[in-house]
Amino acid sequence: MLSQSADDRMKLLMSARDVGAAAGMGEVFSAAQADPRFTPHLIAMEPALGFLRCAGYSPDAIETLVVASANDRDIPQLRHVAQRAIATYCPDAILAGLSGDGAGIDEALIAEADHAYNYVLQDFWGDVNLTLGCPASTYFVIDKEAARLTLRRTRAQVLVVGSAKHARYDRLEPSAMRESFLKTHTLSPTPLLGTCFSNHRLLAISGSRFGTFQVIERSLKP
Repeated sequence: MLSQSADDRMKLLMSARDVGAAAGMGEVFSAAQADPRFTPHLIAMEPALGFLRCAGYSPDAIETLVVASANDRDIPQLRHVAQRAIATYCPDAILAGLSGDGAGIDEALIAEADHAYNYVLQDFWGDVNLTLGCPASTYFVIDKEAARLTLRRTRAQVLVVGSAKHARYDRLEPSAMRESFLKTHTLSPTPLLGTCFSNHRLLAISGSRFGTFQVIERSLKP
């Protein structure tokens, strides 16, 4: 059973297991930190843990297994880890990421939470993880199509909130990024600089319209 906060701020326990979930959860965590209504706590297991730390967050590490199916013999251990997390943080509400195959800390927290106060942040259209047989009470989804697909798999409440992991694009300054990139890599000024994303890496191509292109690959820093 989830507890009630001693003050007016809601204690929000947030979790992530997959990188896709972590990208959006980090943005929501930052927003919750800046909101006086919340006291957020962020926990994560790999690979989300490493991603969040590289992005500048400091989530508490969760060491647990990922179970493959509802018949996995390690499910009691996984649920015990979730119970311990709830006892440690005493949240008023839980917001979990949406993981891929199997079940990890996200699914275990939902399974152990008070049904009225658990939420999932969906990062892919219609995705619902029912490995432990416990849907969340509410799913925050990207758009109307995601809502339609989600409602085909669960009777939970579904709310359209947009894509949290893309929120940072609102803060991008392409011209400043271009100048910084050129200075950092000591490239000759050129009329063109194109970028594309590939497998979590940034591929930058610079050169004139008719000249030889230089290709520089570097790890994408969130």
